[in-house]
Amino acid sequence: MENTELNGEETPKMRTVMLASPCYDGKVDVWHVAALAETCKIGLANGINVIPIYMSFDALVQRARNDIVKMAVDLDVDDLFFIDTDQDWNPQDFFRMLNHDVGVVGAPVPKKSDIEQYNVKLLGDFIVEDNGLVSVDGVGTGMMRIRKDVLKKVYEASEEYKEPHKEQPTKNVFEIKVVDGQLVSEDIVFCDKVKTVGEKVYIDPLVNCGHSGSKRWVGNFYQWIKLLRR
Repeated sequence: MENTELNGEETPKMRTVMLASPCYDGKVDVWHVAALAETCKIGLANGINVIPIYMSFDALVQRARNDIVKMAVDLDVDDLFFIDTDQDWNPQDFFRMLNHDVGVVGAPVPKKSDIEQYNVKLLGDFIVEDNGLVSVDGVGTGMMRIRKDVLKKVYEASEEYKEPHKEQPTKNVFEIKVVDGQLVSEDIVFCDKVKTVGEKVYIDPLVNCGHSGSKRWVGNFYQWIKLLRR
C-alpha cells in the first residue's frame, strides 16, 4: 500500500471502498441503512474507508451504474462494491468479500419470490474451489465487489459515449444487449465483459443477504444448492 506523511512520519494509506447503488426514487431500505452504518464503523476501525454513493433519479439503471463506475475510476478507489438499496447484509460478510484475492466476487441474493431462487448463473457443476469460492457464468450486481484493476480493464475495453448535459464522456460498461434473440440484463453483460478481459466471476456461497420489498426475503444459498443438486 502507498504511504502518506503525517508530522514527518509515514502512515499507511487507507484502503478506499466505494459502496454504491442506483437509487431511482431516492429511498433506501431501513435494513440497508442499518447494515451500512455498522459496515462504515467497522471499516474505519480497521483502516478501510467505506464511501457510500447513491446515484438517484435516473430511470436508466445501466446509465446510473455507468456513472458510478466512472466516479470509481476517476477517484481511483481500491474496490467498487455494488449493493442494491433494497438489500441488507452482515457487515462481517462485506469484509469477507473484500478479503478474497479475486477480481470479481458476488453474493447469491434471494429473488423476491416465495419459491426460493437466486440471482446466479452457474457454469454447470457446483464446485467449491480451494479459496472457498465458486466460479460462475454470471451473478447479479445486487451485492458484488469489483477490484480496481479488473474494473479498469473492463472500463477501458468498453465503448465511450457522450451525453449533452454532461461535460465528460463515460464508458458503456453496463449495457443491455440482445444475445441469441434473448434480452440480457446489464449485470450479466458486465460479467461477460469480465470474462472477455481474461478474468473469472466468482460467488461466495456462504454469504447470505436480505432482500426487501412487500416483505423481506432471506435464504441460505449453500443449503439450497446442496438440496437442489442431490
